[in-house]
Amino acid sequence: MKKKVAIITCFFSLFSIAIAGYTDPLEENTKVINGNILYVGGFGPNNYTRIQDAIDDSSPYYENLLFKFIRNLENISSDLKKALLQIINTVINTSKICNEACSGIDKEKYLANREMCSHRNKNKEIIKKMDIQQIRKACAMILYTLKKEIPILEKNSMHYKFPTFKYPPFIAIGGRGNDSYYHDYYIIIDFGGDDKYYNNAGSTVIYYNGEIIGGVSICIDLEGNDFYKSGWFNSQGSGVFGIGILYDAKGNDVYISEDCSQGEGEMGIGILIDKKGNDFYFAGPGSQGFGWNKGIGILIDMEGEDIYKTTPLGFSQGSSTEWGIGILMDLKGNDSYASYSLSQAAADYFGFSALIDFSGNDVYEAESFSQAYARFMSSSFLLDFEGDDIFVGGEQGNAIFGFALLVNLLGSDKYSGKGKDNAIWLNGFIGLGIDIGK
Repeated sequence: MKKKVAIITCFFSLFSIAIAGYTDPLEENTKVINGNILYVGGFGPNNYTRIQDAIDDSSPYYENLLFKFIRNLENISSDLKKALLQIINTVINTSKICNEACSGIDKEKYLANREMCSHRNKNKEIIKKMDIQQIRKACAMILYTLKKEIPILEKNSMHYKFPTFKYPPFIAIGGRGNDSYYHDYYIIIDFGGDDKYYNNAGSTVIYYNGEIIGGVSICIDLEGNDFYKSGWFNSQGSGVFGIGILYDAKGNDVYISEDCSQGEGEMGIGILIDKKGNDFYFAGPGSQGFGWNKGIGILIDMEGEDIYKTTPLGFSQGSSTEWGIGILMDLKGNDSYASYSLSQAAADYFGFSALIDFSGNDVYEAESFSQAYARFMSSSFLLDFEGDDIFVGGEQGNAIFGFALLVNLLGSDKYSGKGKDNAIWLNGFIGLGIDIGK
């Protein structure tokens, strides 16, 4: 148990670095809209006693939409108003940061030339121009805000019967009924119901009216058995030229998408977080915790018996390439992972990959170059901390000019490949497998 806690602590320390020392933007007087925090309530500079006073000082681009949006919120509590406005402020502010980080980039050329799994990357010069550190800073700001404000949304959601109002492409608020979303939005906040999302669902809006947008997009669904289905690339927590975040708090949800989705980042950061429920994930290649071209892709499922599946061509389920970071993390439940080659903690060409399952009797099925595989100066980790697990196919800790590690703790496990229950094995250049039984 002590070893398990130590490993978990070390891993999460990596994430803590991103937000270390970060404080509340209200306390720092950080610029949000038109140079001012739109803080409703309180005293002193940049504080407002009325929502409309704050709107009057907002950016002209959003003024009309914000006015319509806030007008629908007059009958709700002040802390809920403030939470919603703070989320909006943060999205607008961080969108500006992301756009600055991508300034000078030929986005059309990048999209035309992007090619997964190519060491002759035609976009290398474009990628060098992006300031990924600024995007990471913006992501820390968003996560800090959501950590503070989502509990307020959850606390207040039961006390109000929200209507559903939509102002594409800016914001949509869903009540506790069953809502359907067809247009892309920068911000979706849905308070309940069995909802259907046929849109970007917390992914950067790449195209709008023929223009490449990027920036920031978030989708928050607080309750319900929801259905997410997208018929195009980059959806459901995908970040391209910016940051895309999809957060689903509760329910047995279904996620179906095409390539580069469900926690995918390229030239940006994409995050999908599902807090509770028995969920089903199905996506094309480059999905379910995949990062490439300096991007970071993260999929975190906190609780439930979940099923992860992908179509052929690989790079999925905690994988990366081209200086990317890809992470899939499942905290609790008997889970099933089914994919093809280059998946389940596969890293290529200076990538970092991890698939981490904390507990449950899990099944891993994959093809070659999977299950802790690394090549060309990359590193990968597949960590399973507890349960009677089954591994079918894959390399199970294999590296070619890289480092790969498979660690399986506690349980009676079965392997069809190199691995073996209660044993240590070496594989490839620096590939290592460790199974420690009960």
